[in-house]
Amino acid sequence: VVEAIDTVLGRTVALKEALVDDDETLRRFARETRITAKLEHPSIVPVYDAGTAPDGTRFYVMRKVSGQPLDKLVDAAVTMDARLGLVPNVLAAAQAIAHAHQRSILHRDVKPPNILVGELGETIVIDWGLAKELGEPDPEDPHARTASQSLMTRYGAIVGTPGFMPPEQVKGEPVDERGDVFALGATLYYVLSGKPPFRGPTGDDVLRDTLERPAQPLHEVAPGVPPELATITDKALAVAAEDRYLDAGALAQDLQRFLAGQLVASHDYTALERVVLGAARPPPARA
Repeated sequence: VVEAIDTVLGRTVALKEALVDDDETLRRFARETRITAKLEHPSIVPVYDAGTAPDGTRFYVMRKVSGQPLDKLVDAAVTMDARLGLVPNVLAAAQAIAHAHQRSILHRDVKPPNILVGELGETIVIDWGLAKELGEPDPEDPHARTASQSLMTRYGAIVGTPGFMPPEQVKGEPVDERGDVFALGATLYYVLSGKPPFRGPTGDDVLRDTLERPAQPLHEVAPGVPPELATITDKALAVAAEDRYLDAGALAQDLQRFLAGQLVASHDYTALERVVLGAARPPPARA
């Protein structure tokens, strides 16, 4: 991806080129271009143009985005209050992924480095290179059969990033919207605790950790996290897909309720808490 100038309109843009010539990578690039162009949301970079250069290089043109990746902002947030201040950015990312889910598109590589926070506070979900439409075939890449390096994207039977992938994705099984929900939950876990829910010295160790145990409950690794926010995170990170939110939209609704001071749908309140909180907060919107 390079910075370029739109000579017709006189604006700075980002130009993404496919600097390869093998059929599989070009097919993936074409899919990324097509999928990204379908998504029109404030937190998704719009595609302006696409084509083939005179030398045969495939490309597409998008709005240039300036900002910092979410993981860098987490590194700078040394207090719980500072980290809680980043939750609205996770909500915005969840809403962008929800927009994709409404169009039967999965991102499959949601993680803090793929969420940018712009100079005006806007949130942008980037890198749709692993995205696919539900039901679309995804043949294995024969060039990616080796073990994954730590926190690096791996193509083939396993696609995604160790530490943020759900167990079914680690196993190379088909994933649906709940796979992105897991990745959003892992991102929220990272924002609030400063570490991914699954860790290890190598990528393979991280993958094994994902398969061998559930994530340690957030309240144990992030003292002071609000209980309702911990519940949202833990539900999104459930080992079994059926125990997670159905899609990113449902997760975003619960996050929005938390930020608005409403009762969170996934949290198990005591009767006393419901009385006290119900008197102080408006009732949650119906799902």
